[in-house]
Amino acid sequence: MSDAHIPSVHDLPELVTVPEAARVLRIAESTVYKKAKRGQLSGVVRLGGTLLIRRNALVELVEGQKITRAV
Repeated sequence: MSDAHIPSVHDLPELVTVPEAARVLRIAESTVYKKAKRGQLSGVVRLGGTLLIRRNALVELVEGQKITRAV
């Protein structure tokens, strides 16, 4: 994955698709779905069969406000 294809989280629309979120977070799309299903990803919105994530939730993740890491 090239850095040139990773958008800035601040340039994203208010509701972000799973592929966009995966690129920004640098994780697989399947991981985004798993985290959403487990309640590990805030800001999840379902419209019909489409999963969307609120941009502000991604901003919090990217800026480290909601990241917890095992040591």
